[in-house]
Amino acid sequence: MLMEQMLNGLGQAVVAGRELAETKTKLDSECKAFLAEKQVLAWILRDCTPEFEGMNIPEIVDCIEGTPVYGKIPVDKDMTAKYTPEKITGMPNEDTSVSEGKVDYDVRFKARSMQDGVPTDLIINVEAQNAFKPGYSLVTRGIYYCGRMISAQKHTEFSHSQYQNLKKVHSIWICINPDKGWEGSVTAYTLDEHNLVGNVKSQKKDYDKIQVTLLCLDGKPTNKVDAVGMLDTAFSNSLTAKQKLDRLENMYNMQVTETLERRLNEMCNYSDGVYDAGIEKGVKQGRDEAIVGTVSILKRMGTATTEIIKQLVLQFGISKDEAAGYVADAK
Repeated sequence: MLMEQMLNGLGQAVVAGRELAETKTKLDSECKAFLAEKQVLAWILRDCTPEFEGMNIPEIVDCIEGTPVYGKIPVDKDMTAKYTPEKITGMPNEDTSVSEGKVDYDVRFKARSMQDGVPTDLIINVEAQNAFKPGYSLVTRGIYYCGRMISAQKHTEFSHSQYQNLKKVHSIWICINPDKGWEGSVTAYTLDEHNLVGNVKSQKKDYDKIQVTLLCLDGKPTNKVDAVGMLDTAFSNSLTAKQKLDRLENMYNMQVTETLERRLNEMCNYSDGVYDAGIEKGVKQGRDEAIVGTVSILKRMGTATTEIIKQLVLQFGISKDEAAGYVADAK
């Protein structure tokens, strides 16, 4: 009976784990597709980049590289609305280097702004991040991403010593679950000039080449008519897809399509912080049953407590303290 209980629990955990992994992969894909919509990116660029500050959304949309597809059979079978959202097609979403390995970007694209009457090309990366402190600073990771986008320009944007053609790069991080105090904030990190001796000045365009931005959501839909409010609506766990679409259309003047509707249905519970609580509960329940069954069997076999704890850590990937708790609670 105990062996059957353990195997049933373990089987439930495995099945639930697979379902969770598949669901999260799908939701992650839909999230990236949503962020790659030009009208979504335009809101982000308006509030996160000085190059597009003060511009209206349609103007920014026109500045984003990419060609709308009209009159062709779309890949998605339900992309039948009159308006087909434009996708970013200007750049691949990965950088591969023999010595540095591969970096996958959620979204990466080019945009062109006017600086002092001169057209200026930008390379922009947008990331959706659930964990605010995943063991390192997101700012530091953003700097690394900027560094990769800078170095990748050699032989693509410029060659030899033509460094004057180096494009500015932006790495924008959408923080879904920021720490307390960061909610609703937008913070930029840039290169700047500081005179240590003397008082000389370089042209800003010579060093203004990198910006990392943290756009932190409030965690609930608000009435803010800005990028934070728009994304809070899209990622909300309290609004239905229809409510989200109504708000995006009426508050943020977004063109709603069948594809956008489907994506919002898919990503209503996006990422670790907001995915289907039922799947999470199933995983935990199945794992708990498997652990309890394992402890009972090992105890009946006369296995020492230290060895039981060791086996639980190895088999289920839990900490020693968690394992000790299961052993202590076992009857």
